[in-house]
Amino acid sequence: MAVAANNPWRSTAAQCYLDMDCYRRWLGAICDAFGLGAAHCAHEVVETGTPACCYRYPTIEGRGPVVVLVPAPIKSADIWDMTPSVSVVRRYLEAGCRVYLVIWPRFANDHGELGLSDYVDSMLLRGIDAVCAQTGADRIHLAGHSIGGLLAGLFAARYPERIRGLTVLSTPLHFGPDIGALGRLVSLIPDTRALINAAEAVPGSLLNILSAAASPQTFIFSRGMDFLSSFADPARMRMHLLVERWTLDETAMPRRLFLDLIDRLYRDDAFAAGRLRIGGKRISPRDIVAPITCVVDRDCDIVPPESILPVLARMGTQDRELFWYHGDRGVSLRHVGMLVGERAHRELWPRLVARSVQGN
Repeated sequence: MAVAANNPWRSTAAQCYLDMDCYRRWLGAICDAFGLGAAHCAHEVVETGTPACCYRYPTIEGRGPVVVLVPAPIKSADIWDMTPSVSVVRRYLEAGCRVYLVIWPRFANDHGELGLSDYVDSMLLRGIDAVCAQTGADRIHLAGHSIGGLLAGLFAARYPERIRGLTVLSTPLHFGPDIGALGRLVSLIPDTRALINAAEAVPGSLLNILSAAASPQTFIFSRGMDFLSSFADPARMRMHLLVERWTLDETAMPRRLFLDLIDRLYRDDAFAAGRLRIGGKRISPRDIVAPITCVVDRDCDIVPPESILPVLARMGTQDRELFWYHGDRGVSLRHVGMLVGERAHRELWPRLVARSVQGN
């Protein structure tokens, strides 16, 4: 490892990726100047005593169920509150919920060893502690998308007594070499540490390249087709461009988190097999006992149905509801379409929000 760390070619390559991250964020700032930035709801910052924080969205009554939204830690959380017509935050607020959004930290030099347990058993735990102290709630509803949904699911298994409900959207919980494009890619990489060398962080641009290599259809071709299909519709075209701008928000992933995700989950499938330890406690799908709502995209190559349905059947709760996402136009990346798609907000989100607030 020391030889690899001193290899000038690898060091130069790593720096190129980090420079590319900076360049893409600069492009994002230019897009913002031309009106392609997210239109956020008013919010205040809730400190958690960790590198993460939460956004709190004020409500009029402040007595509804407490909902904590968990984004993936690889891009900005703007995708949950992009623009008023397709804002998940606004859908929950309109239902009277008290809404909080987890904001993961951008990578800093001392973050390299932040791993899966740090995200679940420290940052998310302390964030939910802060939310409960502020609201007086003893249990909350968690909702997460993609890797954010994975973190939410692991928390629900680690602390079942803290959860009144769980919503996971396009969330991988079961992994293997034949499950999805990323599973196939991981199976072709025998040594994860050699891939990232001794770097403290995995640059966002490198993650983009790996994703595109795993599924060109998802990350390249379908985006072009969505652009062409949206061109004649100004509203859809604007949404397409807003998502494209969001993709420029590069966030480097801590080295330890990357290794945990690839080796402990994608390679070992430790959670589904009941071998994953978070904060010293072994957890498995049967530890999720809260009512769960699951949204799956039958045509998604990144998180296909087989990455969630077998685990869903083995969870400790009998209160399970499954929804299918059928796609939208004007969302650029289908993987995030269930968060920002016009059809999703018209047909899917009223049902998801209603299920989140039932029994409150």
